[in-house]
Amino acid sequence: MARGSRIVVLLAAVCLLAGACARFDTAVGLDRAAEHGPAIALAIPGHGLLLVDPTTGQARTLAEGLTSFQDGFPAWSPDHTHLAVGLHGLVVADPATGKQVTLDRRAGASMPAWSPDGTQLAYGDGISMWVTAADRSSPRRVKVPATLAPLDMTWSSAGLIGFEGLALDCSAAVKCSSTGASEIWSILPDGTSLTRLTTVGHAQKPKWSPDGARIVFVSGSGPGELWSAYASGSGASPLVTGSDVVAADWSPDGTRLAVVRTGATQGTLQLWIGSSDGSNLRPVGGAFTGTDATIDW
Repeated sequence: MARGSRIVVLLAAVCLLAGACARFDTAVGLDRAAEHGPAIALAIPGHGLLLVDPTTGQARTLAEGLTSFQDGFPAWSPDHTHLAVGLHGLVVADPATGKQVTLDRRAGASMPAWSPDGTQLAYGDGISMWVTAADRSSPRRVKVPATLAPLDMTWSSAGLIGFEGLALDCSAAVKCSSTGASEIWSILPDGTSLTRLTTVGHAQKPKWSPDGARIVFVSGSGPGELWSAYASGSGASPLVTGSDVVAADWSPDGTRLAVVRTGATQGTLQLWIGSSDGSNLRPVGGAFTGTDATIDW
């Protein structure tokens, strides 16, 4: 789906089927896979929320019912014990037990990111950015210009919230509309120090490196190239070319990248693992059915 039209889906989507709001299954042993490192959380609209072993590619479905494009966007807590995710509202769950709490019941609440100390979550609803306590609902709006729709939050170890800012045209008297352009921005949780980091025209799905020094993002309005830049936005350059990257994230120690790319068969996705500079990528496991995905490692 084109980024310019995605905001309409984010604002209009609802839980499509009565009783279809997803619940977490349990996945003891896979969410804390000590032998192979922490599992990769992978959300595929229309397919489900999965935990994937980064070495073997073994996948376990945590939740189904990802029926709209604001569902998914999984984010591990810093200690890798809980997942925040959009499941017809903002949910925090323990994959080992299936216990979950809903922090925001609005269908559009999603795209979460944990604070470095694990006590707060930043998230969006397609129009605004919010910060809440991670263990209870206490939303506080982060002031972002009306000409930006904040999407795909990521919170750095340095305290900056990175996000995809979808540019809006607010010249009409009734409402703002998407221009189709987006860049990566950063902001402090108190709404200060708003900074544009990229100037590529279409940038999406940012992820800070664990040390907060770099950020990766997908350059393109759909599948595109994987780019990297310093935290200041300088030094932007492609890591993975070919216009087939859907999403990516760093390993918890920052030495590797997990990259979701379009599969060899139309309508499929393939997970790849490689070095943090984008080299030595190799496919892991089999292909998944789907055309879009969000990821957190």
